Amino acid sequence: LRYIGEDYTWLPLYEHGREWRLNYGNVHLLGASGMAFGLLWEEGWKSSNVDHMFTADPHIVIAKAFEAAGYQYELVTKTGDEAEEAVWRQKIMDSICRGVPVLAFGVIGPPLCCLITGYQNHGEALIGWNCFQDDPAWSHGVEIMEEGYFRKENWFGDTWNLVLIGQKVADYTDVPASQILSWALTVIQQTEVMGRPAGQKAFEAWQRDLLKDDDFIEADDATLQRYHLTHHILVGHLAECRAWANVFLLQLAKNEPEMKDHLTQASQLYMRIHDLMWDVWAVLGGLWNKDAWRLFRDGDARRKIADIIGQAQVLDRQATEHIQQAVQQQERRLSTGS
Repeated sequence: LRYIGEDYTWLPLYEHGREWRLNYGNVHLLGASGMAFGLLWEEGWKSSNVDHMFTADPHIVIAKAFEAAGYQYELVTKTGDEAEEAVWRQKIMDSICRGVPVLAFGVIGPPLCCLITGYQNHGEALIGWNCFQDDPAWSHGVEIMEEGYFRKENWFGDTWNLVLIGQKVADYTDVPASQILSWALTVIQQTEVMGRPAGQKAFEAWQRDLLKDDDFIEADDATLQRYHLTHHILVGHLAECRAWANVFLLQLAKNEPEMKDHLTQASQLYMRIHDLMWDVWAVLGGLWNKDAWRLFRDGDARRKIADIIGQAQVLDRQATEHIQQAVQQQERRLSTGS
C-alpha cells in the first residue's frame, strides 16, 4: 500500500529499552481486520493455531482488511479448469503492468501470504518476496536474485490463492471507529472458528493442554520440541497482536473523544497481556533460551505458565467489556443526536 501511494504514518515507539519506528499501516490492518484481537487454540499442539488468516472466516478477514485500506480487490481461487494457469498468469501480468504487486498464498512454502512483484517469460516465472524463500526445506526450484527477490518457475501447483488489489475507493481513515470496533467484538466474542476454539475458549483450551502431565511424560524429545514450538510461537503471536491492539485503540481514541476513556483503558489492558507473555517466556529461561523446550517437560513450570495465561484471559475479558462500553456509548450519542 505504501508502494502504490498510501501515506501511512510512522509512529515513534519505545519498548524493550530502545526506540522503534512503527509502521502504522501494519497496525491499522491488523486492528481493522480483527487479527489483533483474535486467539485460536485447537487441542493437539497444532501449528496452524497461529495463522492470522483464521482469526475469523478468512474471506471476511480479507474483506475487512481491504475495506479498511479503502481498496477494491479480487480473490482468485482454483476451480480445476484446464485454462486456469493461463488465466492466473494473465491476471498477475496485468496487475504488475499497471504497477500494482499481487498477493499470493503459497508459491514457496506453506499457504501463507507472499508478494509477487514481477514476472518473466510471460508469467512462467514469478519474482517477489516470500518469508520461506531462504528456508532450505522449501528452496527446491527457488532462485534468489542479486537484489534479494525470489524467482520461481513451475509455481502454479504450489499456489493456493491470489488476491488482486483493485481501485482505490476511499481513504483508509474513512471507516467509522464504531464499525471497526463492532467487527473486533465479533472476533473477540466468537467461541469457535472452523472447529478451533476461539477467544476465551482458546485461552481455556491452551491451559488444559499445558496441564496434561501424561502427554509430557510420554513425549519423546522430538514431540516435546513440537509442543514447545507451537506454544512458543503462540506466546509471541499473542504478545504482538495485543501490543498492536494497544496502539490501534489509542489511535482510534484520538479522534473519538466520547470513546476515549474506555478505549484507553482497553488499550492498557492489552499492553499488560503483551507484558505477561514475556513473563511466560521467562518461566522457561527467556525468549532466547535454546534449551527452553527441555524445561517444558517440567510440570511446575507449565503450571506457572498456565496461571499466567489465565491472568491474560481475565485481562482480555476486561478489555472486551471496555470496548463494548465504548461502542454502546457511541451508539447512544448517535441515537440521541447529541
